[in-house]
Amino acid sequence: MSLKQGISLTIRNVVAALTIGVLFASTNALAAAPSHVNLVANKETHDNRRELLCLAKNIYYEAGGESDKGKAAVGHVTLNRAKSPRYPNDICNVVYQRYGRSCQFSWTCDGRSDKVPNKEYNKNWQKSLKIALLVMENIVKDPTHGAMFFHERSINPGWRRLTRTAHIGNHIFYRHG
Repeated sequence: MSLKQGISLTIRNVVAALTIGVLFASTNALAAAPSHVNLVANKETHDNRRELLCLAKNIYYEAGGESDKGKAAVGHVTLNRAKSPRYPNDICNVVYQRYGRSCQFSWTCDGRSDKVPNKEYNKNWQKSLKIALLVMENIVKDPTHGAMFFHERSINPGWRRLTRTAHIGNHIFYRHG
């Protein structure tokens, strides 16, 4: 099954098995997500695990200090791009896509290491990984209303041809027309 059709049934089964009891008992879906170790160890296919980790890294580096909603928003922008014919249909290819010297996401070409420090004990990483899984499973709905672009509110990129869809935390989100 391609990304455009949805994420594989394997991930759905893992999420359902790990979260079924907790999701209905809690209003916070993030509390239901399993830990980093369980998420990675239970994946049956390399591609799904690779895409999950790419999405989690993008959330971590672009919105690590944001609220859960802000993290989910960045995750959905990434998925919205992967679902669009304007971008690659693989999450990792979207995250690491370049145009000449510029990058789609600034952290991928800032010259720093992309290795997440202390993954097992890093709370922002753990939260980013959980949200990435919930976003991929469409358990957390898209708070950006289909946005494919965002920037920090302190920056003015002059995107006059784009429609603003949301302002979440420190980011402003946009989509085409």
